[in-house]
Amino acid sequence: MKFVFGEQMTIDDFLGKTSIPRNDSNKWLIDILGEDYHGSEIILDSFVKANSIINDPKYKKIMCSISAGRDSCVMMDILYKVDRDKKVDYIWFDTGLEFQCMKDHLKYLEQRYGIEIKRFKAVKPIPWTCRNIGQPFISKRVSEMMARLQKHNFKWEDRPYEELIKEYPNCQEALKWWCNQWEGGTHSSFNIIRNIYLKEFIISNPPWFNISNKCCTNAKKAVAHLCYKSGGYDLSAYGVRN
Repeated sequence: MKFVFGEQMTIDDFLGKTSIPRNDSNKWLIDILGEDYHGSEIILDSFVKANSIINDPKYKKIMCSISAGRDSCVMMDILYKVDRDKKVDYIWFDTGLEFQCMKDHLKYLEQRYGIEIKRFKAVKPIPWTCRNIGQPFISKRVSEMMARLQKHNFKWEDRPYEELIKEYPNCQEALKWWCNQWEGGTHSSFNIIRNIYLKEFIISNPPWFNISNKCCTNAKKAVAHLCYKSGGYDLSAYGVRN
């Protein structure tokens, strides 16, 4: 399987655009990808960066969190291929909402790469968090800000920040989000205007249910922290989509 994104180029093209010499020290890149590989600059650059980090002597044991989705499979493929000393352990978190096809794909990955993917249960499954704490809404950032406003019994009204902060003095960050007061304006993900018409929608349809961003915390972040601490790892790798 090949994962190809962005601008197409050969390895020679890629090395020619960087300060990386095409010599025996980089023979690993040629061996892994092949002389006729036509991938993207992004993928090739990822191999170089991953190699320099994973094979750094100061890292003895590395934890890689995967979801079995497309992005984490690309990351896993890169890490596996550059992991010369087999320092990387692969782990997966059962959030409580996983389809059987994802679990089957984990078995496929184990067979394909000849590895073990360690399974861990969520501290609190997503259904439990949604039922007892609150539902996620659009994104983690939006969910967090709306949860903070709900905590202060916000009335979901469109008034100037200077007025609202007097009424809700302990909710400064969320109010700045609501009133688009963070630096960057429409280009800042810290402001609600980044989500077009969201503010207007909320004002017309005030949420009657609790909102929270704790799903990911309870199902993934808390588990990852426990695994990292108890497993004696000195580096954690995970994929983030830009």
